[in-house]
Amino acid sequence: MKDLGKSTKAYAAIGLLPGAKMGLPAIGARAQEIQVGDGSVLLVTPDAPGGSTDKFITDRGESMMGISVEVESLEQARAVLKDRLHRDVAVYSGPFGKSVLVPAELAAGAWFEFFEKVK
Repeated sequence: MKDLGKSTKAYAAIGLLPGAKMGLPAIGARAQEIQVGDGSVLLVTPDAPGGSTDKFITDRGESMMGISVEVESLEQARAVLKDRLHRDVAVYSGPFGKSVLVPAELAAGAWFEFFEKVK
């Protein structure tokens, strides 16, 4: 999103309330969480020109950038990804817990994050 405040107000206008604001350093962005039922949508804006999020928006416009999926075992998911992608994916502290991220160029144009909540 180029205008995070305007986008947040648009969601609030249809009854979807804002949750937490957060930094997303793994993708060079800031985000506003929007509560949706048992889940959430993250509205994302670039932190600085030239970063991953800025490049994504420049290349594809404002659209869905990716999806986050909770997994039972992050290490098991990471092992499967390493086997299928033929490369290791680093673990980082994401907005929902320990996470790994498959970049858009390896996932049909959308970022794919796997996370394991703290138990």
